[in-house]
This record gives sequence, structure tokens and C-alpha cells, in this order.
Amino acid sequence: MESMYEPLKSLTLPPGLDDVTGLVEIDMSAIVQVMSDHAQQQYLLSRVQADKFRRQLWNSLAEVLNDAGGRFAIENN
Repeated sequence: MESMYEPLKSLTLPPGLDDVTGLVEIDMSAIVQVMSDHAQQQYLLSRVQADKFRRQLWNSLAEVLNDAGGRFAIENN
């Protein structure tokens, strides 16, 4: 049976940014929590909808940061 939840993407910043990866993950968690709580209250999302929103938001943020980190590493090598 296939899971109804998409897996969470990992934050994979380049080695030159290792020292900030933990901080970025903490900030991402806070952003995702605040935005999903607000969306759940504002739009009366069900628990399943709110969880889906959280996962999509996390994955979108991780993808953008991973892409930006990769471009940063390429540009600065």
C-alpha cells in the first residue's frame, strides 16, 4: 500500500555551508509551523489538510534552499 504522505526532503546544503545547516533547519521548522498553524486556523483546514500543507511547504523550502546553496557553491568555486 502506498503512503498518502510525501516524504520530507532533506536539507542538503554544500559543505561550505555546513556550519549554518542546523540553524537553517530550525528556522525552516519555525516558519513551517507558524504558517501551517495560521493556514489551519484561517482556512479551517482539517488535520490531514494541515499536515499535507506542512509537508508541501517544508519540501518547497528545502528545494529552494538546496538549489540556492548549490548555485552558491558553484559560483564560489
